[in-house]
Amino acid sequence: MHSKKSPYIVPVLCLAISGLLASGCESRRVGAASSGPLDLEFVDRSNGAPCAGISVEVHFAGHVVARGSSSEAGSVHFSQVAPGNLLVRFQDPKESFCRGEAEIEVPGTHRVALEPGVMVDLRIEGESGEPVTGARITVWPLEANVLRFDLQPGATRFGPLPAGSAKLLVAAPSYRTAVLDVDLRSSRKKKEEKLNDVRLVKGGTTLRGRVELKGRHDPKEALLRYEGAGQLAQIQKDGTFEFTGLPDPGPGTKGKDVMLVLRRGSTEVCARELMLQGQELDLGTIALRE
Repeated sequence: MHSKKSPYIVPVLCLAISGLLASGCESRRVGAASSGPLDLEFVDRSNGAPCAGISVEVHFAGHVVARGSSSEAGSVHFSQVAPGNLLVRFQDPKESFCRGEAEIEVPGTHRVALEPGVMVDLRIEGESGEPVTGARITVWPLEANVLRFDLQPGATRFGPLPAGSAKLLVAAPSYRTAVLDVDLRSSRKKKEEKLNDVRLVKGGTTLRGRVELKGRHDPKEALLRYEGAGQLAQIQKDGTFEFTGLPDPGPGTKGKDVMLVLRRGSTEVCARELMLQGQELDLGTIALRE
């Protein structure tokens, strides 16, 4: 399976932002600048119908500066927004459409087409039936963008996911990652898919590292590509990231070649070929070029 661009389009420029004000929206003042309006319109990609009740967050420099929800007409209006690019993150509380993010230019009016989705129910256990904590699921759809879900202890539902074929990588600390091939089908009557239980086997390789953060162009995610797909990990505020349950070539065998990509949305900031060997691999500090 070919790698997909992430739905997170994260490269946000450093802008001065005045308060973002909207009817029924919470906002915070971040800076001062000449301002203009921002209008968003959410529609169903499959039929063009307006999408009501979509939760919207406007981000600047990693902070939420405004919140709102779409009206019955699918629209959200913000006023007094400083001109430039902001990150808009959206999701459907009714779990009918896939979540997403987009870099939006303001002032202006933007139409956002939402992908209808399917909720998934998947029980994850250890090989002896023990509960698994810290489960992370990376979804690689055939015809859509890669998604990541971190499950709370005891949780089994995640999504929505786009309908169609996908690879699901199920990872958890101290367990080998399981790779599932699924084919999700959506209809008006069927909005949830129950998958067979997954039992994870102890083992796998842990890879960790730290990015030397410098400012507004820092990467936000680490992507490890292998076996036609890969895992996503968020880069924390201190620059650290970690992958668990990676393929373990075993003692006395050649290591496994993988590709580490540090990215900001769809922009690759740094790429490095690695070889997985042993149970733990610490990359130390990765210094990025200006």
